[in-house]
Amino acid sequence: MISYCTFAISYKKRIPGSLSETSYYWNYKINPFTCFCFITGLLLFYPWLSFGKFEFLGFLSIAGLFAAGSTPLFKDESFQRKLHYIGGVISALCSNLWIILNHYYVNFIISIILMLCCILIYKKSWVFWVEIFSILNLFLIII
Repeated sequence: MISYCTFAISYKKRIPGSLSETSYYWNYKINPFTCFCFITGLLLFYPWLSFGKFEFLGFLSIAGLFAAGSTPLFKDESFQRKLHYIGGVISALCSNLWIILNHYYVNFIISIILMLCCILIYKKSWVFWVEIFSILNLFLIII
């Protein structure tokens, strides 16, 4: 995740508005954004679903990530746009709800504070920071 985001930021020399926006950066047959979402979901799948309670939230979150990743042209097609946004919202809500319900309050609060600091500095990229800190927080908890 860090490699993908670093590459995307250095490629455009700015912080994207969202991770999804990076899908329009690349002009490849196979979109790196789709690969990023699928690889992230697959790497999280087993450890997440075998860790803590409320495994169904982990499953729903990964399904949402796959839905968002499978629709890289979400700005161009209305069906992809709906599936992309619904998948992204489900992924973010379920992952953060899993964190809260499994009593990782300290991680969640620290993540929120760091996220708000980044949002204050880069206001236009608030969605990007919400996505990044949600995923990073999850990785740190599972590790």
